[in-house]
Order: sequence, then C-alpha cells, then structure tokens
Amino acid sequence: MHLSVTQPCDFQFITKIFNICFLFILVLYSQTMNKPIFFLAFANDRQDNTRYLRNLPKELDEIRKALSKAELQGKCEVIFEANTTINEILNIFQDSRYKDRIAVFHFGGHADGYQLLLEDANGNPSIANGAGLVSFLARRNSLQFVFLNGCATEQQAKELIAGGIPAVISTSSVINDEIATNLASRFYNALANENELQSAWQDAIDNIKIVHDTNNIRGLYRKEAVGAFSSFPWDLSISEEYDYITNWNINKGLVPKIKKTQMSLNIEEPKGAVPLTSMFYVEREVDERCKTQILQAHALIRIKAPRQYGKTSISQRIAKYASDNHHKIIDINFQEFSAQEMSDLETLLAFICGFASDCLDVPEKVDEYFAPKFRTTKMKCSLYFERYLFKECKENIVLVLDEADRLFQFTQVSSEFFGLLRAWHEDSKIKADWAKFKMIITYSTEAQYAITDLNQSPFNVGMQVNLLDFNQTEITGLAQKHGLSFSSQEVSQLMDMVGGHPFLIRKALYEIAIHQLSLADFLKNSTQDGGYFADHLNNHLQYLQKNPDKSDALKSILKQEPTQSHLSCEALRAIGLIKGTAPNYQISNRLYEEYFRRKI
Repeated sequence: MHLSVTQPCDFQFITKIFNICFLFILVLYSQTMNKPIFFLAFANDRQDNTRYLRNLPKELDEIRKALSKAELQGKCEVIFEANTTINEILNIFQDSRYKDRIAVFHFGGHADGYQLLLEDANGNPSIANGAGLVSFLARRNSLQFVFLNGCATEQQAKELIAGGIPAVISTSSVINDEIATNLASRFYNALANENELQSAWQDAIDNIKIVHDTNNIRGLYRKEAVGAFSSFPWDLSISEEYDYITNWNINKGLVPKIKKTQMSLNIEEPKGAVPLTSMFYVEREVDERCKTQILQAHALIRIKAPRQYGKTSISQRIAKYASDNHHKIIDINFQEFSAQEMSDLETLLAFICGFASDCLDVPEKVDEYFAPKFRTTKMKCSLYFERYLFKECKENIVLVLDEADRLFQFTQVSSEFFGLLRAWHEDSKIKADWAKFKMIITYSTEAQYAITDLNQSPFNVGMQVNLLDFNQTEITGLAQKHGLSFSSQEVSQLMDMVGGHPFLIRKALYEIAIHQLSLADFLKNSTQDGGYFADHLNNHLQYLQKNPDKSDALKSILKQEPTQSHLSCEALRAIGLIKGTAPNYQISNRLYEEYFRRKI
C-alpha cells in the first residue's frame, strides 16, 4: 500500500487560497458592520377615523423606495415598522443585529411637543412620553439624527439636541400630511444619492417651494392650525457640539458621535503645504542640514520624495531661512503652469524672467532682452539674469522650483530647460556674476526617464535630499501635538495601516483628534468608501481610471507579478502608491492594498 505525500507547493497553494478567502470574509464583514441602518417607525390612529392619516402609508412607501437603490448597492440597511408599538422601538434598538448600527430614526404619525402616538399590540393608540423616549434615544451611540415627522414636535427636538442627538428634524405646528410625505421622500432620496445631510435637507425644502405656493405659508399647515404662519413649519436643528453632522452622508457609514471641543478648534487640517507658522510641521534631521547648505556658495539642494511627503513644506522653510539671512527668493511652483506654457521653451523662460523681476522688485524688461534674433532662447534668459537681474539685485538669489518634474512630460523642453539650470549651477562656481546664484528643486519622478543627457542635468549634482516616511518617534511627537497620548503599540498599529506616509499620518491624527475617536474606531473605518481617507483614495482611483497603463501596473504589483512598464511604475512611485525600484516594486501600505484590491 502506497501513501501519497502532499507536496509543499500544494500546502502553500491551499494556504494562499485560505488567506484570500479569509481576507474576503473580513472585508465583507467590515463593510456590513459599517452600513448605517435607517429605522422607519410609523403609527396611525386606526380607531378614530377622523384622525386617521391617509398619507402615512404612502410616506413609508415613498421613503422605502427612495432608500431602496442605496440599500441594493450595499450602502445602508432599512428596517421599518408600519404600526409601531413602544416595545417594538425598544426591541429593535436593543436587538444585537442592530445595536449600535442605527444611524437614522424616522417617526411618522401623530405627535406633539411632549409625546408620540404609537400603537399597542391590538392596534389601539398608545402614548410614548417624550421624557423617557428622549433619554433612551440620546444614549444610542450610533444615532446621528432623528426625523420627527409629526405635528408640533419642536419641543422634543430641543430636548433631543440637549440630550446629545447631533441633528433633529421637527415641526412647529400641525402640518399638511401630503406635504409632509413629499418633503420626507425628497429628503431621503437626496441622502440615498450620497448628498450630505445639510444639502439633502435644503433640496427637500426647495422641492416644496417649487411645487407649492410658499407665498402662502398657511397652505403648509393643517386646516385646524392656529397662530402665526410666517415661517416654514419644518426645521433642521443642529447641535453646536456636534456640528460635523451637516457633512454626514450615507457613504460615511457609522461614525461615533463627534463632540466638538475647544482643543479641536485649534487643530489644523492637513491641506497642501504646512504653513510656516504651524506647530504641526515635523522638523527632521535633514532640515538643519539644508539650512546650513543654502548659505554656502553655489548651493543646489534637490529634494526628492513622492507627492504629499512634505517637499513644498521643507523647501519653503529653507527659503525662509535664506531670506532671513539676506537672500532674495524667486519662488516658482510648476503646478501653476499650464501645459501650453510648459510646452514652449521661449514662453517658459520669458515667463520665468518676468516673474523673477517681480520677486526681486525690479522693473520687468523681458521684451528688451528677448527681442534680438541672433541669440538663442537660453542665451536670452541667461543674459537677462546675468546682465540685468544680478546687476539690479545686490543680495544672493535663491531660485526655488517646486514640482519641477511636471516639465518631464515635455521631453524636448525638459532637456533644454534642465540643461540650462545645470549650466547656471556650473557658472555659479566659476563666474563672478553668477556667484550669488543658488537653487532649490523639488521633484517626485526619476529624472533619468525624462532627460536625454544626464551630463547636462542638475539632478546628479548638488545636495540630494530624500524625504522618508515618518518614523515612530516622529509620529509619537506629532500625536502629542494633536493632544493624543499614543502608546508605542498604538503607533505601530497606525503604521501597520498607513506606514509612515506623512500626509496619511497627519490626516489620521487630525481625524482622531477632532472627532475624538479611538484608534480602533478610526482604523475600522479607514478603508471604507466613505471613510476618513475617502477623498485621498478616490483621487488616486480616478487617476488610475484615467491611466489604464498605471492601473495595469498596480494590478501586477498587487498580484506580486513582474511588470515591464517601468515608466508606469515610476509614475505610481511618484504619487506614493508603490515603493521600491525595478523590479522589486511593492504597494506602499496596507491601506492602499486593501482599498485597491477591491477597486481595480
């Protein structure tokens, strides 16, 4: 009898399949648990025919239809009770399947400022007193807002807001049932289509104003309403402590109630370059070396890093240090140039000369120097600096070129332009007129892919600065600036998700601090479509969708397959999606890996 022995490769294959299945189940579970639940509770007076609200079944049906598309797309869940009892409301909120997952509670039916009219098990009217209901709802941690679409519910709304519900929609008097149905239907339709809460509510109001004659506000109320009718009877109340709710939408899923504190008002949102006066700038060891270097003769500092790694922030600080030490700064950001301006060498150099004149506070004379036809374009530009700007400006001059690799796509112009910069750098060493000239260049892409003659490139001379990921010490210090006391284990957990990517770290700390989240709650939400990194991830996704070659290269890297498209990989490395060099590219962090495995 012969026994077959399973080969090691078979075991490895089974293990790989198991890991993929486990990851799929984990992602599916995470997505399910993050879906917001809309709880629709309706009750009518079925005993008194004069009080029966004939539009109420239609309101339930219209709201369910409005939310059905979003529910089918997996963005939310909807549960409803057409003839709600007090016990059913309590049971649903306490049910382990729904507990801490209900984001929206909608009530439709009879009400007033102190109670809701529900039903009992036999269909008879049953009163739910507001005091107890307010207390119960206020303690539901996941509940983002309440819609009390009954008559004269504003007093209950005030108590719910005071009790900690971020937003409540209520009414000031007895209301027209048909209009109540139309308003609710339009509101939930907007929410289902990913509109933010405040915008969805305004759309609903505008819809009523379009359809009905709101010059006659009286028509929005029931006939038996008494009092003044000078205002719209529905109102969206927002808690001052939880004003984040105005921006909530269905894609954000379940988020803890986010209480605004005085500290959170002082926390700076990470957007673009870190301001020079910001306390949230992380000064690295290389900062001091750059400041020392820029004061040296014929200095050239090249700062290379993926986008959103802080190139502009450090270059601006080096330039500020130079300015404080009697240097004049010509600060040019190639993000501000159009393709047309970068595709023609003479246009580009003439613009730089004119802009340099403004920066140095001297009259612009570009036409005079660019007019002679016997000079090449590069010669005209060089003479403009040498014979005019340097003569007018007595101080040292630092030319700052931010995002310089935007020129790389225009290969002919790029080679000529950067060849000129290399010549200027060499001239600064040997020509007295050029001795005052220095440069700072920031870029993300390897120059070898865009410059034809590396011997005429400024990217292999001067001081090379590579901005790296934040390390654990830097992250710990930055967390403290956000008022967070992270343990080393928590820092490791955050780095496990986003690595040391400077923008992602700052974004994470900002969201955790301003929303007062636990790290676990933040990480649970981080890879979701409506999560805290949604805008950042969506920007990358749109880039990949517009550039199929880059998307294919990333797919190969995610599958750990070799790719021959080095230009595509270099573009992915430049925007921070991957790390490494050919052929050993790898995805930058777990956030990107989990998100893009689902999306591409």
